[in-house]
Amino acid sequence: MEIQFVSGATTEVQEMLHEQLECKLCGREGTIQMVTGQGQPLTLELSQSEKFSPLMVFNCGGYEPVDFSFGDGWKAKSTSGTNFDVDLFEGEFAEYDEDGECPVGISNPRASFRVVKKHERSGRTHYA
Repeated sequence: MEIQFVSGATTEVQEMLHEQLECKLCGREGTIQMVTGQGQPLTLELSQSEKFSPLMVFNCGGYEPVDFSFGDGWKAKSTSGTNFDVDLFEGEFAEYDEDGECPVGISNPRASFRVVKKHERSGRTHYA
């Protein structure tokens, strides 16, 4: 199975992609913005090897994320090619793929953050 986030799905998702926040303790402002087109899908192979996949890239100004809440707006494709709309708000997803005649599931999604640098090459932006 392959899973990825689909940006621009709803107005609520659009607002989530770009947040301007203010610290409740010191009043300092900062922004967190998802950089569209930079993530990679989580494949079955990566999932089975328990390796992280960079699903999203965030541009953070003044803030450092420490956790991520998986909600709705995700898409999954089974090994037989069947597409599913996925809501991970409860922390897991379970369905049955009629075409592939097999269960499809996602459980225990985890977030990990690391700092990456923006690189410009041949007119394309890349984060590494």
